Amino acid sequence: NDSELFGRTIRVNIAKPQRIKEGSSKPVWADDTWLQEHAGETLNKDEDRKLDLPAAVKEKRNPQVYFDITVGKHELGRIIMMLRADIVPKTAENFRCLCTHEKGYGYQASTFHRIVPDF
Repeated sequence: NDSELFGRTIRVNIAKPQRIKEGSSKPVWADDTWLQEHAGETLNKDEDRKLDLPAAVKEKRNPQVYFDITVGKHELGRIIMMLRADIVPKTAENFRCLCTHEKGYGYQASTFHRIVPDF
């Protein structure tokens, strides 16, 4: 009559026994009517999932953005960043909007606060 729930010991004082019906100890798939109704039910669903997977993979590609780095008029290079939209979709979308200047503000023509050599 003692049990544990979320690390705490609980005690059951009143327990109602389960009524045993005829055939309750056998699995549901042992019955012929259940098999006739549900046999082969998952075969079509698996084929549908296989057809949908390539389309879903194409839609969920992680976007890439870049920063072109210049000092004065001298171009130093490009920093390319892949945004992990599969892990943090809202943050990736917000950062992408800042990089593309989509909302009218962003990182365009920004300056670095500090440059760490050999970083």
